Amino acid sequence: MSEDFQSFQTNIIPDITEVRLYKSTIQHVIEHHEEFLVLPSIIQAVGDTVVSPTRVAQREKDVFVYTNGNTTNRSGKPLQVPVKIVQGTSARVRSFYYASTTISDTVIWGGSDD
Repeated sequence: MSEDFQSFQTNIIPDITEVRLYKSTIQHVIEHHEEFLVLPSIIQAVGDTVVSPTRVAQREKDVFVYTNGNTTNRSGKPLQVPVKIVQGTSARVRSFYYASTTISDTVIWGGSDD
């Protein structure tokens, strides 16, 4: 990881070709999502989710949620990584967490992970 962020290249949807995971986002997860021990393996799982998701949904015009049904918690809930486009086709990870998929999100790639 560079000093401020780690970059992941992705080509799942044309709107996003790069996703950045900033240290400040990791710090947010440490402080607000007790289910995570932020270890290198979790950071890799976030990268794997944006590179090879099982589902991508659009939540808002510039917010997409990448889901990895192959990475789940003990309850079977998939890893979700919401990202926001910040410039061109570059996006930023907003957070990451385990949760059931949200029905109101519009699936634009892949299938259901519930």
